[in-house]
Amino acid sequence: MAWIEEQENNKNQKFIYWAFCILLSIKLKFEKKEKFMGKKFLLAMAFILLLSCAPAYADMSLTIAPSQQTIGIGETAEVDIILSGLVDDPELTEFWVEISYDETILSFGGGTTSVEADDINFDPDRTGLINIEVLQITSNPQPYPEWTLATLTFSGVEVGTSLLELNTALSSFPTNDGVGLTIMTFNNSTITVVPIPGSCLLLLSSLGFIGLARRVKKQ
Repeated sequence: MAWIEEQENNKNQKFIYWAFCILLSIKLKFEKKEKFMGKKFLLAMAFILLLSCAPAYADMSLTIAPSQQTIGIGETAEVDIILSGLVDDPELTEFWVEISYDETILSFGGGTTSVEADDINFDPDRTGLINIEVLQITSNPQPYPEWTLATLTFSGVEVGTSLLELNTALSSFPTNDGVGLTIMTFNNSTITVVPIPGSCLLLLSSLGFIGLARRVKKQ
């Protein structure tokens, strides 16, 4: 689906480019008669051309997936940090992502990344905060156009619900062209810890439904 959207985007850019060329040729024919309008025309066409050639990063999002999970005390849960919405193949040089969580409910167990880099850190530098630093990237994550940047592991230590929240101000994605990526949407996640393991809770729920069904049948 993403590949189809990319092709449609390229077609639209080509259409705008050729439309610009045709309009420009018409403008040149009437340049002598319309000198005053000519400058405005060129500025407008230059703006359209700039928009058509610019990378379409408007829909890029950074997401913690899945959006919600339930685990028992002592059980573990994994979440992925996903960069999506790319319609170009930018070359990251490094990136930083900061995530906060409730340390009274969850314990951070570490992380992994699919990115090949010379310097990778998952640093819980302050209580309830994780700084993901991936520096001197040698190979972009795959597959494109949706990148799983990292996978984090948490374990439940106390009953409650913890929000996993992306720090929008401290998330940075420099690229080798010096422009960098601008993330428009940040999607957070939650992990709920229950008193008993989730699998046991599911089993008890099933047994309860079976018992209720038998009572209804007898009546």
